[in-house]
Amino acid sequence: MRLQEFIQKSETYQEILAEGRTLGLAEGRREGIIEVIIAVLRLRFGEFDSGNLTAQLQVLENASLDKLVAEAAVYVESFEAFQKLLETPRTQPANI
Repeated sequence: MRLQEFIQKSETYQEILAEGRTLGLAEGRREGIIEVIIAVLRLRFGEFDSGNLTAQLQVLENASLDKLVAEAAVYVESFEAFQKLLETPRTQPANI
């Protein structure tokens, strides 16, 4: 058996590979959520520079918070209101 085959069959290698796949899937899901949020906001409020907004959304750490923000994108009354929501401290649920 070649060294590469031996390494690939090792339990440690398989655990690292599985963890990498899990992290990659989570990151891909997160990027997809961000793209949907931006698409919804564009449909509702027109074109805007999404660079700063993307950065703000990427720092969100909690998956349920992603859901809250995605729902807010649908219900807020203006793009400015959505931006204020992102700037609101997250100690209490925001009023949408």
